[in-house]
Amino acid sequence: MDFSSGTAKNNIGVYLAGAKWVDSRSGAYTFSPDHARNNIYLFAQGGNDGTTDLGSTATLNNEFKVNPSGSATSTAKAIGMYFDTAVKGKTTFVDNTLDMTNGKVVVTNKGIGIYAKEW
Repeated sequence: MDFSSGTAKNNIGVYLAGAKWVDSRSGAYTFSPDHARNNIYLFAQGGNDGTTDLGSTATLNNEFKVNPSGSATSTAKAIGMYFDTAVKGKTTFVDNTLDMTNGKVVVTNKGIGIYAKEW
């Protein structure tokens, strides 16, 4: 994913709603947007299959570096992974899972590696 364009602002690279994502990269990856652009690499929340509320699962198999440029403020921050327990389109909540058995998150320059929001 390329967030380097000057117009890449308020974007989400990967969006999950009750889905699974597996990191298939063969090596470390660095997410380095400017704080002022408020980009998120991965956003996960609950989803519903028509009957059951489902949490999202992200599996990280390598080192994921969050190394933003610019200055972080209270309203401008680069976020690596954002997990929201709300189920899309409903008033219910579920647990999401981040599997880092074979991976890790490294954060520099006041970025946020993993942000979890509970109702």
